[in-house]
Amino acid sequence: MRLHSSFVLCLGLSLALPAAQAVDLNTLKSVTGAVSGATASKPGSSASGLSNSDMTGGLKDALAVGAERAIKGLGKAGGFLKEWSDAVLFAQHETFAVKDGQRSKGVSTGARVVHTEREAAFDAKNRYGLPATIPLGWSEFVDAIAAVDSAKHAEALRAEIATVTAKLEDAELTPKVEKAVADAGDNTNTLNEILNRVQARAAKKESV
Repeated sequence: MRLHSSFVLCLGLSLALPAAQAVDLNTLKSVTGAVSGATASKPGSSASGLSNSDMTGGLKDALAVGAERAIKGLGKAGGFLKEWSDAVLFAQHETFAVKDGQRSKGVSTGARVVHTEREAAFDAKNRYGLPATIPLGWSEFVDAIAAVDSAKHAEALRAEIATVTAKLEDAELTPKVEKAVADAGDNTNTLNEILNRVQARAAKKESV
């Protein structure tokens, strides 16, 4: 793949990698310090009540996890960076395969897009639950993350509305609520209004 037509974007590396390293180093220092302090004060025990063997075992486990992550990235190009990154995005011009008689040819729309999931032709990933393809641009990337969060919030609201409605046991009200929820889609403001209404109805029923 030519470099001028496509490239890989690694987001959050400068923040994720140093932060993770700092946590690991601080954790190791605290554990080793505790072990050293416990050994100096009283063999076989520590101020926290943990034995030397417990703390040593914890240290070994931490080192084993670090070694496992390191080995995981050894056999891959850019494995260490990709493992730490929350998003590895592959950008290119949007193309489609079009049949021309017996042959197929690639046709570009001119649009610049970003792929967020791995495919046979490229490597990509994300931990945000993004769509497989989004427009290339920072604002579009941020909007896509916000949309995922909004969809999750909407799903939680729908579940809560269903729970409260079921407790009302109102055969006439239930289909009306279900229709209102369906019409609201992922609009969290409307869903919150529906939830407030059914909760008010439930509170009124309990007070009777």
